[in-house]
Amino acid sequence: MKIKKILNQNAVLVDDQGEEKVAIGKGIGFDKKRNDLLFSHDIERLFILEPEGQMKLQTLLSQIDEKYLFAAEKIINHAETVLMEKLNEHLLIVLTDHIAFAAQNIKDGIFLRNKLLPEIEVLYREEFTIAQ
Repeated sequence: MKIKKILNQNAVLVDDQGEEKVAIGKGIGFDKKRNDLLFSHDIERLFILEPEGQMKLQTLLSQIDEKYLFAAEKIINHAETVLMEKLNEHLLIVLTDHIAFAAQNIKDGIFLRNKLLPEIEVLYREEFTIAQ
């Protein structure tokens, strides 16, 4: 695969036999430049999206602090281990965005209370336990 664009230190846009994909991995974009080769053993997750989704993902990954990406990845890995099943790969993007948004709210002094929390705890007991 050939790097088309560096999104951040841990995410790059690649050309994989004519198909654009977003590759994610620790340090995957560090000290790299356009047209450098990327090997599969460096990739932790690979996203193949429609053109509209590709732009949204590129924008998100280029604007978001990498620590939120790693936090989301750790959460997903933990959940997959406990649930003993593979979760949807797009969860990484959604959860990263959610964590970054929540962190920004906290920085801005905005604290939201989820009034549905008791119902969520009952209806999704296993997932709720994992989240704690």
